[in-house]
Amino acid sequence: MHELALRNTVLETLNFHMTELRAVHCTDLEMIASRCKDLKSVKISDSIDVGSMVGFFSAALSLEEFAGGSFNDHQDDDRDIPRIVYDNIRFPPRLCSLGLSYITQQEMHIIFPSAAYLTHLDLQYTFLNTEDHCDLLRRCPRLRVLQVRNVIGDQGLDVVADTCKFLKKLRIEREEDEEQGGTVTQRGVSRIGQECSELEYLAVYVSNITNEALEILGTFSKNLSDFRLVLLDNKEIKTDLPLDNGVQALLRGCIKLRRFALYLRQGGLTDVGMEYIGLHSSNVVSMLLGYVGESDAGLAAFSRGCPCLKKLEFRGCCFSETALLVAMKKLKSLKYIWVQGHNIGSEWG
Repeated sequence: MHELALRNTVLETLNFHMTELRAVHCTDLEMIASRCKDLKSVKISDSIDVGSMVGFFSAALSLEEFAGGSFNDHQDDDRDIPRIVYDNIRFPPRLCSLGLSYITQQEMHIIFPSAAYLTHLDLQYTFLNTEDHCDLLRRCPRLRVLQVRNVIGDQGLDVVADTCKFLKKLRIEREEDEEQGGTVTQRGVSRIGQECSELEYLAVYVSNITNEALEILGTFSKNLSDFRLVLLDNKEIKTDLPLDNGVQALLRGCIKLRRFALYLRQGGLTDVGMEYIGLHSSNVVSMLLGYVGESDAGLAAFSRGCPCLKKLEFRGCCFSETALLVAMKKLKSLKYIWVQGHNIGSEWG
């Protein structure tokens, strides 16, 4: 990194995010920022504490994207210490894309001065709870892309729906530590569908979902081109299954869909729902379906549609090998198929 700092003046992108590169000195990063006037994107490993990058941020006047780092070195029993350490952080004026790792509520204030100008925000690797998400996101009216975990909850999605009217991409990953609280259900999905009319991409893990929520997406989210939904397997939560009518309404309304993924639980979609998917997926080229359908008849009905489908994945597949082979022949555009757990049945004795 030191050699790069000494010899390069035209660098625009520097990325060693999620790597094991640790022998990096902030003085070298500051030199790169000072010498490379067009440096626009920097993503660093978590070995570098953001509190030591004050000089870098002051020098990187053209920086538009920053991700990575950590907030580990200054943690202490005294809760005032982190705020004092990070109070000197000032992000560059052009910064519009931010993804800080391991940030907590104690350091979150460093984002606030830049929040109104952010168009891309990645909170997947933070230690923020639901309330922290709400506090931050209500300051981000210009967001186009938001990546979070489902700790954001329906409460956080309410804030997104009220604040982020220009949102185009929303990705909600699963929270590994369920005890952190915050669950996403049909309420949050419905609010996003109703209020974020420019949404083009929605990927979400939900604890519950209803036909009505999917119908709302079909009614209001006319720009969706990529939709991915995973229903978490929580038997304690009563869910509005099957989702046949909701899926039909979603696909009929969102005619721009090119990628479609639906991972449910047993009973989530009947053979009728499979027929609806085939019938209303005219433009879909890539599809992943988990725990859908009841019998080979559903797959047969599905395969009569999907004229543009090139890639198909089945998880928790209940269909027989014979039915899968027949479907492959009917799907004329299909180039790739991957099946997990197909029904062996009597074909194998």
